[in-house]
Amino acid sequence: MFFIPGVNDNENELNALVNAIEDIKPDLVQLNSLDRPGAENWVTAMSSVALANIRKYFSNRLSMPVEVIAKVKYSSSASQMDEELIQLLHNTLMRRPSTAEDLSAMLDIHINEIGKVLRQLLLENKVIATREERGVFYSWIR
Repeated sequence: MFFIPGVNDNENELNALVNAIEDIKPDLVQLNSLDRPGAENWVTAMSSVALANIRKYFSNRLSMPVEVIAKVKYSSSASQMDEELIQLLHNTLMRRPSTAEDLSAMLDIHINEIGKVLRQLLLENKVIATREERGVFYSWIR
């Protein structure tokens, strides 16, 4: 399923899609969004957080697995990265240090996307990484 912000991401559309999926009964539902410039300027990509929220919405209503397959791209500057994801990481890492794997599971965002953002935040000295017995833990610098 391909998602475009403002087109098919509202509750009415999502409910209609749930009904269609239930009728089709696929083995797996895959969620995707734009990963290169669209043919029309108004077509934009869904944020990774928005896709994760849609995945949760579907997972709570459907009996088959739902996965996000979209390739969310982040720019080289944290100020241009997905602000929702940065805010989620900030809020989480201010409360407690976490591994990339922990963050991926907690936020339901693919480990590769979490890793990209953490690397950029490390470069910008917004987070620190500490190796511990269970792995590398990230903390937000206060």
